Amino acid sequence: MFEVLFSRPHAIARYRSAPLLRERLLYLAHCKQIGIKLETLCKIAASQLDLVRILDLHDNDSSILLKVEKAFRLWSLPVERKSRPHARRRFFGHTKRWMRFMGWLGEHEATRHSHTREVTIFAARMSSEHGWADTTVEGCCRTINCFFDWLEGRGVDLASVGIDMIDQFVARYHARGCSRSTIHLYAQQLRGFVRFAGQQGWCKPGLADGIMPPQRYPGETIPKGLSRDEVIRQLATTEGDRPHDMRARAILMLLITYGLRAGEVSGLQLGDFDWEQEMLRVRCPTPGESGHLAGFTGTLQVDGYGGYRVLAEKSGVMLAFCWAHVRRRFYEMVAAGPAPIASEALRRIAELYKIEDGIRGQSAEERRAMRQENSRAIIADLEPWLREKLGLISQKTKLAEAIRYTLSRWEGLSRFLDDGRIEIDSNVVERSIVRLRSTARTPSLQAATVAPSTGPSSRH
Repeated sequence: MFEVLFSRPHAIARYRSAPLLRERLLYLAHCKQIGIKLETLCKIAASQLDLVRILDLHDNDSSILLKVEKAFRLWSLPVERKSRPHARRRFFGHTKRWMRFMGWLGEHEATRHSHTREVTIFAARMSSEHGWADTTVEGCCRTINCFFDWLEGRGVDLASVGIDMIDQFVARYHARGCSRSTIHLYAQQLRGFVRFAGQQGWCKPGLADGIMPPQRYPGETIPKGLSRDEVIRQLATTEGDRPHDMRARAILMLLITYGLRAGEVSGLQLGDFDWEQEMLRVRCPTPGESGHLAGFTGTLQVDGYGGYRVLAEKSGVMLAFCWAHVRRRFYEMVAAGPAPIASEALRRIAELYKIEDGIRGQSAEERRAMRQENSRAIIADLEPWLREKLGLISQKTKLAEAIRYTLSRWEGLSRFLDDGRIEIDSNVVERSIVRLRSTARTPSLQAATVAPSTGPSSRH
């Protein structure tokens, strides 16, 4: 194993001569088997070596985790080692998972919460009916157990849990500096359990619909664009007086300087260059040009992307915007730190969702009646409150941007009040339709359509 991870003979000899060779190799082989990449395996091996040099791990007692905590503090103390918080967390995480794998932590003796039965039923159902792998079930149950431990520390039972409590729990991961992908995973795991718990009657029904994991984009961890050296190298390949080289250099300069897409460059014509005015005209495709909703009339339930307004103007449809997208903007500010105005906005939006939980499954007319009686007053008070707060804060802040985003879509956000067929958000539809992956600058169309004479349906 060490011969695969390291190339220098003295490094291989150092790792082989350290204590607990068999235990370290056993865990590294397990990590390699489950698909962990070689770069991470090198970091795990280094963490193991640091740990065995600091502690004597031959004593197999249940207090070993406390020794590891002491170890990672000692590991970061020397002046010559200027370790960052991320490195310390990584060291502690690798060593903790290693000792859990070896059975050295004695966690089975730890006091558990009072919802162990529910977690066990959920794990068995996911494994038997959905075919989840043991590793997936174990990771999901670990997140759920942390959630229940956190709830019991606050004296809250599962039956009385609200979306605000779940938001606070997920926000803890943001405060710890976890990446967006990690928080997305934890929120997804928690939402899966809450949805199952709602079906079993353990918690409020429909609660899972309010759990909004942070957005995660395909390839977001991949470096965007070329480095300066790579750009210079590409330009050097076009040096010359041949027409082909001159054309290639012009195209590269358009891509580099203006950030045009390849399709926009390929569509350029000589008439698009105004040499006197030093102006370049670029043709950008307009949403709806493909006749995506040709012939449709009614209400289109969408997210807040501005291009849908162009589509609506061309096709004559009405737009119903999504409150979940509004809520997410305020939630991200609350998760980042104290934000009293954003917190109050979330509280008012939560009242709307509480009303929706109570009318879920009822007929369209009953839903409309309850919204007119209860939700309309909340909406009526929220708009002037947002306008008042917008006038008191700097217009360059994220809070001002979130408020402007909400107010500019107010008519579409209020449309669900007058039509019981319209949902308060597009979450239900987005989970039930096939998601269209977007390119870097072309959003996908995920829409729920409500025809004038029929109930809600989905259409691409």
